[in-house]
Amino acid sequence: MSNTAAVKTRTSARENLLRLMNLPASRFEGVVRTSDGFYLAQVKGDVGYNAFLGKPSAPHEGPGRDAMLEVWNGLDEQEKVEVLALAARPGDGSPILLERDFGVPVEKVAA
Repeated sequence: MSNTAAVKTRTSARENLLRLMNLPASRFEGVVRTSDGFYLAQVKGDVGYNAFLGKPSAPHEGPGRDAMLEVWNGLDEQEKVEVLALAARPGDGSPILLERDFGVPVEKVAA
């Protein structure tokens, strides 16, 4: 019998935000939303946000939503607060509208 315990590794708010948007954190450093609602990503090692992601379609049922909800439901309350804070003030670009653009159920998070 092993005396080792499962330890949850802390993931950064940036990585969790990318995962919520179904973007691979292994490929992208970050993402920004333009004032006209389009999304751009920064490829690791690149300077600037040069990868055009486009504009999300209205949130709808399907594997993408299921994956997003799995990520969201797997976050603890503190991680959710951190992701929402980063999305509200991403550093570059306009706020990332998680609920409107991606259907993230943010109303249940205690701020």
